[in-house]
Amino acid sequence: MSQFFSTMALGWGKVWPILFAIVFFGFIIASHELGHFAFAKLFGVRVNQFAIGMGPAIWKKQKGETEYSLRLLPIGGFCAMEGEDGDSEDDRAFFKKKVWQRMIIVAAGAVVNLILADRRDQRPTRFFAVRYRFPARARQGQQCRFHRQARRQKS
Repeated sequence: MSQFFSTMALGWGKVWPILFAIVFFGFIIASHELGHFAFAKLFGVRVNQFAIGMGPAIWKKQKGETEYSLRLLPIGGFCAMEGEDGDSEDDRAFFKKKVWQRMIIVAAGAVVNLILADRRDQRPTRFFAVRYRFPARARQGQQCRFHRQARRQKS
């Protein structure tokens, strides 16, 4: 019985980082697509589909005019707006909106990613920001051991 648990523990040690990465990138993708979605709705663009993931749908729900779905492959997402391809008679089509509105809708996803990665105020993004870790002394403006040795060698 103890061998079973030790085998399970070894397996879980290899699986949980993959699951964490899927959830982490899923959050980034969902927030990115939510940026497009929110501004499309704000400017009155009809959104036909909002999906997280690619491939066949695992879960679908139609609410109003939008179909929300979670897809099998966690490698992206999309926000399908009416008239993105340019051929639609609907007054709420993407290409019928003013240029500045279309620019904001397109840029909104990237702006949301930049907001989540903002380094000036770490409180809301501390968990999600990917960063390099430096020695504590170097972050406080003091020299770390490597820089002190290099400075001594120059003198």
